[in-house]
Formats: sequence, structure tokens, C-alpha cells
Amino acid sequence: MRQVIPRTLPLLLAAILTVTARAQDATSCEQAYGRAYTLYDQDGRLNEAWTLLDSLCSECRKDKDQLQRIVFLKAVIEARNDSIKAMRRSVEQLFRNDRGYVLKPYDPIIVGLPVKEEIFTTYEQLSGSRGAGPGQLRKDHGQWRVGLHFEGHRSDLDLEDPPRVFEADAPPKYKGTLGWEAGAHAEWDMVPNLALRIGAGWSEWNLEASSNGVRYGEKLTFIPLGLGVKKMFWIKDCSWVPYILGEGSYMLLRNATADIERTGDGLRFLAPKSVERASERKTEQIAVGGGLGVGYKVGHVVLFVEGHYRYALDRITKDEPTYTESELLTNYYWVDGKFSLSGGGVAIGLQYVLRYHPNNRIFK
Repeated sequence: MRQVIPRTLPLLLAAILTVTARAQDATSCEQAYGRAYTLYDQDGRLNEAWTLLDSLCSECRKDKDQLQRIVFLKAVIEARNDSIKAMRRSVEQLFRNDRGYVLKPYDPIIVGLPVKEEIFTTYEQLSGSRGAGPGQLRKDHGQWRVGLHFEGHRSDLDLEDPPRVFEADAPPKYKGTLGWEAGAHAEWDMVPNLALRIGAGWSEWNLEASSNGVRYGEKLTFIPLGLGVKKMFWIKDCSWVPYILGEGSYMLLRNATADIERTGDGLRFLAPKSVERASERKTEQIAVGGGLGVGYKVGHVVLFVEGHYRYALDRITKDEPTYTESELLTNYYWVDGKFSLSGGGVAIGLQYVLRYHPNNRIFK
């Protein structure tokens, strides 16, 4: 027990001092606000009250409840002084401090004031209403976002001349087929409307090949890791936010399976066969790409749809594959063509805004 007390005592003292300091800060902010309100309400010294409130905006930033009262009174004084632009900036700052802020038209500070209508109109322009429309803050998709997406895509094969083993066979024709991807991502606005995106997921890519004698289908599954840059554009009086996207992807192959079927060569009957092809495929793929999309915010959730294309920088097939399934060659007369696996698709998803920009973006 004698050893425990000396170790815990400094931590306990530090906690007490921290709580005490915060309480003192809150008390000083409340007292300063009280002085400003007295200057405004009883003495009519609006400019002095505004100067005091303006200094408190930075000093009392940690106390959000108190900061809301400070900024609101500051906006009222600006409206009464006919500083409409300044008032609008302050009203937006109320939302920067608390995105769920609600202005009550019967607030005693503004009831009976001629500028009440101007203040409330600005509030509705930002937050939205039946008369004012969806609100300008709907275009603000925040500073930090996390999301989920699902994509449907089609493989696009860049194929060299496919080899032919059996003389009676025509060269096989390859084509990409539909696949999918599901994943999660995060975005951070490096500067307003220019975001860094990182993501990871699970994807499936498919292809088919056929000739007069053989039908071949292959499914490849990857873990894609993406890094990209997203540029958003605000269009006046439009709540939809279009954007362009550039990205690079590192794709780690997890599995590759194929189904092959031969109609016969006139001498034998061969049953369809499923084979593992991962040993004949490269385990890593690098791709670059870009796309276009559009997002729409509902509450703190951004719904989006985007189309994009990924271009593979190298072939997925090995330069000198070693056939672990020799039966493919000896019985089915099949040798891979060399191809790269690119593709394009459409993704839908949603994002949740974790944090908004602390500084004004509408009224600057």
C-alpha cells in the first residue's frame, strides 16, 4: 500500500488540477459573456459588447455551449449595426460549432427586433426549410468521412494472340464478364473540396474464353488497396456535388479458379473440370484510373454514385507459367493467352461525416 499511494498521487493531483482549470475557464467565459450582455442589453453600448464577444470567440472555443451564446449575440449586434455580411458569417459559425444548431424564432434576444427576419432568413438559407429549399450547408460534405461502397464492373482484357494447341481448334476468343467489389474507405479534405481517399475491399473479376472445341471461364478474387485524390465542385443553387477522382490501386490476388469444358475431339469424352489457377497468375497487380461521380447529403450521410475505369499496368498472367494442372494441356489442349486485367464499373455507396470544417465555407 505504501508503494501504491506515491505512484497514484501525482495522477490524481493532475486530474484535479485539470478539472479545476476547466471549471475556471468555463466560469471566466460565462462571466465575460454576462458583461457583454449587460453592455448590449442595459447600456446599449453595442460596439463595446461586440469587441468583447469577438475576443471571447477564440478564448472560449472549448466550451461549445457557451460559444454558441457568444456567437449568437455577436450576430445579433452585427445585424443591428447593419453589418449583414458579418452577421451571415457569424450565423454560419453557429453551425461550424454545432451542426445540429437550431435557431428558435421566439428566442428572447431577437423577439421584437426589426432584424429578426434577416437573421432567421440567413439561418434558413443555411439549414434549409420548406420555403428556402434544401439549404446551402447540404453541399458541405465535411472534412472527415468514412464510407462503404458496392461496385459492379466488367473486365476489359488486353490480350496477345492466343496460342492454339489442337490443330482442329480455332484460336479462342476472350472476353471480360461482370464482377463486383465491396469495400470501405475514408476521405479527408486536405483543403476544402480536395480530398485524399484511402480504401480497401474484396473484389471478384471474371473472364471467359471459347473456341469451337473449348469453353473456359475464370474467376479471380483480389484484396484491393486504393489511394486517390478526389476533387469536388460546388455549383450555385445545386445541392448535388459532382466530383472527379484519380486513384492508384494495389491488388493482392487471393484466389483464381477456372472451369473448362471440351466438346470432344471426335475420339474422347471429357467431363467439365474445375482447376486452381493461382500458381499461373501473378500475385500482385498495380492499376491506375480515374472516374466521375456525384454526391448528395442527407443529414450527416452522403449518398453517392460514381463511374470509373482501372487500367492494369502489367499482365496478370506470368511470363513463363508452370502448369501445375498438366491435364489442362494434355487432355483439354488448353494453354493460356497472355492478358492484362483492366476494367470499368459503377459504384454506389454512402459516407458518414465524422467532422466538419471548423471555418466558414458559405459566407467567408
